[in-house]
Amino acid sequence: MPGPIDCTGPIEAFCLQVDAPSSRRSVHSFDAISAGDRVALCFVADGSSPPYSLRIRSPNGALVIDRLLRELPTGLPQAEPPIEFVVSNSGAYAIELKEIRGPQWCKATLQVTKT
Repeated sequence: MPGPIDCTGPIEAFCLQVDAPSSRRSVHSFDAISAGDRVALCFVADGSSPPYSLRIRSPNGALVIDRLLRELPTGLPQAEPPIEFVVSNSGAYAIELKEIRGPQWCKATLQVTKT
């Protein structure tokens, strides 16, 4: 079952709806994301080290998030909290995560449908 996020690179990205029922929060990336939803992004990286550069662009090219992360949000207990934001437009959100001092990276596309 394909999800709304497509990811390439050694670091894997996954998302979920923040407002989803608790029974659906354990299933990452499979529910459709609609404009107006609040989403949470987490990443899985083996063998990488902080810091990381995160950039998220909206479908019209505007920079939504440009942040330096000391640790990756993994969704595990006692990890950094997920990166949360509201997707306000339908289309493809571009997500880029790069390890600052290393070769690890992730390019992901989050597909957002109309409400």
